[in-house]
Amino acid sequence: YDKKMLWRANLYINEIEQNLGNLDWNEAHKWNIPSQEIETVAEEASGWWNTEWGYNEWNKEYDLATDSEIEGENLKKLNLGDGGQVINFTEWTPLRRVNGNITDRVGYDYPFKKEGNKSEIYAWDSPFDFVYKLNQQRKTIQSIFLAELEKVETEEEKTKKGKETAVFYNEDKTEIAGNKKTIGELSEWETTTAPNNKWRYYWREGESGFVPSIGLYIKTIDSTINDIYYDEKQNTAKIEMINRKSAGTDCIGFAERAASYSGNEYKWNDLPKGWIEGDNPEKKERLTYYPQNAEASNIILSKEKIGKVNGKDMGKEFFIEEDEEKGAPNEDQLNLIKTQFLKVIPGDVITYKEGTEYQHIGIITNVDYEGIKQAQSIVSIMDNIQVIESIYGSYVNYVYKRMATDGVKSSFGDDTYVVGSWFYGWINKAPPKIRDFQIERLIIEE
Repeated sequence: YDKKMLWRANLYINEIEQNLGNLDWNEAHKWNIPSQEIETVAEEASGWWNTEWGYNEWNKEYDLATDSEIEGENLKKLNLGDGGQVINFTEWTPLRRVNGNITDRVGYDYPFKKEGNKSEIYAWDSPFDFVYKLNQQRKTIQSIFLAELEKVETEEEKTKKGKETAVFYNEDKTEIAGNKKTIGELSEWETTTAPNNKWRYYWREGESGFVPSIGLYIKTIDSTINDIYYDEKQNTAKIEMINRKSAGTDCIGFAERAASYSGNEYKWNDLPKGWIEGDNPEKKERLTYYPQNAEASNIILSKEKIGKVNGKDMGKEFFIEEDEEKGAPNEDQLNLIKTQFLKVIPGDVITYKEGTEYQHIGIITNVDYEGIKQAQSIVSIMDNIQVIESIYGSYVNYVYKRMATDGVKSSFGDDTYVVGSWFYGWINKAPPKIRDFQIERLIIEE
């Protein structure tokens, strides 16, 4: 499997896993080699590594303490990491949330498509880009309200001004009600969370006010959301972020960025380097495509193929949970299906479509082969496949790791309303729809 791609994908999330000895994935699978040729090779790698195997350009220690206007190729100037979870994520406030702020992963972002594939928002940030942009948002808030204090001359006037409640504005320049922070507090803002821990108070004007976790456009919502830009309990809401800079990654940007390490041989398009790896941060054409659309992957298995016997579509009944139920695959059929799933390896990608349009992509990060062999249904086979992805649904709007059959409980009140898994579509009280999923292997160029 491609450890380089998996290491980069897992760097987007700092999560302790029991099956890895209570370690984060990167700590359990270190890739401790130089990030560039001028660096010394770590002792544990000196016996096996050589320059022909490439460098780990992301093996750099990074957090707010080491952030010093990192732009251009300044990532190279950071200290060499130890090959583990080298990113120290900073706390941030998501658009949709349960249980407060997020501390351990990169947020979701989505590109606004203006014309064809041209995009005004990247939505393909690396973990370094994301932390950098959060810090730029912090600095923006600080500078905006420090400028307010500098409008008065005497220390007495500044003290008085600093006690005034700060004002945030809607897109139409009307005040966003409810802010409790003072001008003085925000002029010394030292956190990358939004003021009042409300996403609406991230600063949206100017060139450096990057807003994390934008997600998809919200047009109409029939249920209460914990925090939206206009009003917590407004049923019809719009979040117009077309001309605003953002922070995070969508599902394709995440997967393609993970595969875009230096020296990779994939046919899938390489993304430009990230903001702090030398890329020009101007608006540019969207360069992310689903691998099948780019003819850059081979399909290993799909719902369509395994759901047919002798050319006959077995329908939803073929995918029920118990093998003894009517319509489920018999023992011979199930064993044949297992041989297909046993070909899957970490680093393969998983997608699903609606009609002919691809909707989502993730990276398979772990496969329990023994569990697949023991499984008694297609559902239980897929319960042995773990996926890492950047997802936006319900209250999850960040990079997330789950089993292929796991959904996510909604924050909208009804616990039975669940975000669909890779196997099921949106689950409510009605019978769920089976996803049109497929597992693909990226093609290596000859």
